[in-house]
Amino acid sequence: MTHMYLLVACALPLWSLPRGSKVSLTTCSGVIAVGFGDTAASIVGSFGRFRWNRSKKTIEGSIAAALSMFLGSIFLFQLLNPSQSMHTYEIICIFLVSCLVSVIEAKTNEIDNFVLPVYHNTLMLIAKHYFNAL
Repeated sequence: MTHMYLLVACALPLWSLPRGSKVSLTTCSGVIAVGFGDTAASIVGSFGRFRWNRSKKTIEGSIAAALSMFLGSIFLFQLLNPSQSMHTYEIICIFLVSCLVSVIEAKTNEIDNFVLPVYHNTLMLIAKHYFNAL
């Protein structure tokens, strides 16, 4: 079932995109959270030594997840908007979302392939709506 959760969670933001709308970082939440973040957390975390309290996940894996989501988001933003530069508050929003999602990844006992894109998408929508970012 985890493969189905992964597929649905990665594709759901894209499926909910209205016809003719432009793809944005919000709609790429599945790729960012699972493709970049969860993958980096798994790889780096397997070599990590410092564990979160009451968890088998490592702090090194969480840092790698946050860093990869942050850098991946910056890369995707530039790829999707080649003529537009990022503002400082947008970079800060991406950084905060990346950090929050990496902590959620470390602390969740649920199926993280499904949960992470949902949280990432929700946080990106909040940043887009309330802070007029992204």
